[in-house]
Amino acid sequence: NDELIEEEFKDLGTFDYSEFNGPVLVTLRHFNEFDYTLSFRFYTKKIDKREFSKRSYYLAGKEVNEEVLFLFKPDEIVLKPIFTSYSYSPNIEIFVKKSDHPIIKYYESEGGIFYENILYPHGKIPKIIPNTINSLEFIDKWNSGDTLIPVLVLSTFKSSSNDREAISLSYDIETPEVKFVKIGNQVLTIEALELEKINLEEDYDLIKTVFGKEAVDEFGHSFYSQGVGIYELK
Repeated sequence: NDELIEEEFKDLGTFDYSEFNGPVLVTLRHFNEFDYTLSFRFYTKKIDKREFSKRSYYLAGKEVNEEVLFLFKPDEIVLKPIFTSYSYSPNIEIFVKKSDHPIIKYYESEGGIFYENILYPHGKIPKIIPNTINSLEFIDKWNSGDTLIPVLVLSTFKSSSNDREAISLSYDIETPEVKFVKIGNQVLTIEALELEKINLEEDYDLIKTVFGKEAVDEFGHSFYSQGVGIYELK
């Protein structure tokens, strides 16, 4: 009935291809009814590549779906942005305050998720309305027919349709610290700044900070991806 049943996709990245005079965005998609497709989008040189840059999420060293955030209460995790020289957006490390959290066990065991009477395979996180979750329980040996498997069981509150509307959640984010500062025409490391006894707070105004590929574009070397604070004399 002209309704999308289910879709999974991952951007494979943006590539420069001279014959098309601009970047090419490549996306891999999987439909449960139509198998796999590759899509290509071709752009002119005028396009801002930062529009294609998307953040990835990592938990315990593994790349995870962004939807995993909806399994956590905001006070259970801290998000730490990790910048690289090849992306405008940071990768996000998810630090869980409790090492025995059920979701940590879920990823370590590569188990499934049982939610609303459906068993989802590992890595497949259902669309979850956070304010409807009552509890998370990791069961090491969950009875699945004739086998015992590790499963994260999600129990939900009985809720009205209004309670099931999507809500916005905010999480603590660790503020990244710059490794370099630019004063006038010179770029100094934080260590060199301290050796020269330059007082940034008293004598200078912070104009902006740049990280990742944006810093590499502006200053011309990959190590500047770790952050540059740009100051001017008061």
